[in-house]
Amino acid sequence: MNATNMTDAEKGDLTIKFSIYIVQGVTLISINLAIFLAIIRRPTLRKQYSILCGLFVTNGLMGCATLSAGVGRLIVLLTNTTDEFVGTQDCMWKIWNLFFIWTDPMSAIILLVISTDRLLALSIPIRYYKAAGKLGNYQLAASHVFMACSVITGWTATLLWTDNEKQYSKICWSSESMNSSYFIYHTWLRIIAALLSVLLFFVVVVLMRIRVKKAAPMRNLSQQNITVFSKRQLRFTVSMGISCLFTCIFYIFPICVELYTVIVDSESQTLGFVTTYSLIISNLSPISNVIIVFHRHVDIRRSLLSLISCGTISSTHVSATLQAIVTTVRTAQRLRTSTVAPSTRPHRSISR
Repeated sequence: MNATNMTDAEKGDLTIKFSIYIVQGVTLISINLAIFLAIIRRPTLRKQYSILCGLFVTNGLMGCATLSAGVGRLIVLLTNTTDEFVGTQDCMWKIWNLFFIWTDPMSAIILLVISTDRLLALSIPIRYYKAAGKLGNYQLAASHVFMACSVITGWTATLLWTDNEKQYSKICWSSESMNSSYFIYHTWLRIIAALLSVLLFFVVVVLMRIRVKKAAPMRNLSQQNITVFSKRQLRFTVSMGISCLFTCIFYIFPICVELYTVIVDSESQTLGFVTTYSLIISNLSPISNVIIVFHRHVDIRRSLLSLISCGTISSTHVSATLQAIVTTVRTAQRLRTSTVAPSTRPHRSISR
């Protein structure tokens, strides 16, 4: 038997961690659902940010996985059934592991899809402008088909080629719900996809600098709506570049630590605790994505505020409020300047 009894201290520590799971899960579901609805409710946003919808859906499902893991495992702790043991195949059917086998790699793959999308937007800007929505949908469809094949392979390997005599606690860590060889592939897939998304974005940055230098002569050939579209896409590219930095900190590093633990000692109880901390830290990455998008994209922010307020805060109201704030600040600056002017410019007044 691989399972070991937990001490009261370990159970208390896990209770705190699973409570954090619940808070993070609710947060991920609510903020990603809200911003997803804010995008799809407006046709122009759907066309320009279709690829972002895939990101927010994936992050929302990650929230479902985290929430169900927190609630399910907390129930196991509170009912004192941690000393009851189950096999790998039983763990596989736990609702949170059914989510995690999909969302863990998909959260990294969708970042790679976004980097690819940014590369296409800069490489073929006119074609991308004409078919941005379709290109985004094709990329999302391809990534989900690949992920579906990967998940089916994992379930098949677990059901057919896994020793179900190994027993684990009913907490059922993700590593205990899969065939051991598939779990290593599963973890490597997350790391490689996330790393490729960051590396590919360096290429995007180089192309973006080239495009910015060539932007001036192309403005005379572009229509106004194309120019607005390009500016929003450029802002989107910069936003995803900032997101890549957070991906390195909050996603790639924790997953590398988790993979190291798997390779060194995949049978130890330490793997479960490393997995817990890895999930808590990596969940900060999708939260940061929402904050970046909300802060940098005025059109999405206005749509979200209108959605939350049920239309009482419209785009016009938001613009008027922001304009009023800007006007107030500028008026204060002019008043401050006028009070300083007589003492700072005596020679000009005399010459006149």
